[in-house]
Amino acid sequence: MDLSIDIVPVSVKMINAFIIRDEGTILVDSGCPGSEDTILEKLHEIGG
Repeated sequence: MDLSIDIVPVSVKMINAFIIRDEGTILVDSGCPGSEDTILEKLHEIGG
């Protein structure tokens, strides 16, 4: 059983969102309104 889980922090203004990658991708705390571009850029960067 592979228990490798990646947790990627995404700094969004004064709040951190986190991308959790395992068999799928989960976004935790989507940040402030208007932060979607930053989150999408990070997802694209890590191949999510």
